[in-house]
Amino acid sequence: PAPAAREDGSGSKEKKRQEKEDAVVTAQKLLLTWLCEDTGLFEKIGSWISPEDFTDPLCHEAAVCVFEEYDTKKTVTPARIISLFEDKDEHDAIARAFNTTIRDEDDKAAREKAINETIRRIKTASLEHKSKTARDISVLQEIIRQKKELQKLHISL
Repeated sequence: PAPAAREDGSGSKEKKRQEKEDAVVTAQKLLLTWLCEDTGLFEKIGSWISPEDFTDPLCHEAAVCVFEEYDTKKTVTPARIISLFEDKDEHDAIARAFNTTIRDEDDKAAREKAINETIRRIKTASLEHKSKTARDISVLQEIIRQKKELQKLHISL
């Protein structure tokens, strides 16, 4: 039998939190795939997203490699980055991350909308994560400023 939901409702809260985390991780994987497929995106998203915005530890590690390789070589080789992960589970997870896709990727308007939503989701999660650990008022003010800027986000392809 399925476990009964808690009477205080926290079971559904936990499920929603997990779904939100999963959506953010999926967005991070999707962006990694897109950056490898189209390095022109680096110039378009560079002012919005950096490796520090990848909150999932494995995606963060991969993002650091992807951004560094692009910065030094102006290209990204997913196979080389995947090979840096020696742990089999991590290796397989990164390989899957570099192959994350969505439907309608060939439709330019749909792709543009997906990129904007993906950037917004990743950056929002990153700012929420930073605000939980921020102790300095100037850091909190900067987070608020960035959240306002994020509302204006529009990346054109």
